[in-house]
Amino acid sequence: MRTNTIIAAAALGFAALATPAAAVNKVTNGSFETGTFSGWSQFGDTSFTGTIQGSFGCCAPTDGNWQAIFGPVSGFGGISQIITGGAGSYTVSFDMGNDSGAGNSVSFGGTTLLSNIPNQAFTHYSFTVTTAANPVLSFSFFNPPAYYSLDNVVVTSNVPEAATWAMLIAGFGLTGAVSRRRRTAVAA
Repeated sequence: MRTNTIIAAAALGFAALATPAAAVNKVTNGSFETGTFSGWSQFGDTSFTGTIQGSFGCCAPTDGNWQAIFGPVSGFGGISQIITGGAGSYTVSFDMGNDSGAGNSVSFGGTTLLSNIPNQAFTHYSFTVTTAANPVLSFSFFNPPAYYSLDNVVVTSNVPEAATWAMLIAGFGLTGAVSRRRRTAVAA
């Protein structure tokens, strides 16, 4: 009877391990809820670029109350962020709108994900990318005379974290220990 209880507990442990862990967003301030570009580095022409609370031009925020707007007029400008993590597969998603902007580009780890979207309200984009460690996520815009809007930037790793691997190995060890104990009890 006790062996059945141990086996049931081990099965429940494996079921818990099989449940996917909640994905952790690796982007700092991806919805711009600080009201600033904290966590991001700005580059190029930063004129007419900032964060705004509420609706602006084509778009209302899709996550929270703030969004980023980009309207550089004398050349490309934008924001970037180094995403801390190992080499592997990542999912990159964001919401972007265009109120008559002239050009844009989104890249992750050196791979161009999107460029030159048409005039549109916020549209959700999602990409799966394999990249080297610590990839850079970059949004670049050129907009005379209008604006691009950006919100809800999320990057998640598709590779299990070290803690998940540790739990999986511990689960295998527990199962092995139960199996070994059961064989010893049967042999006696």
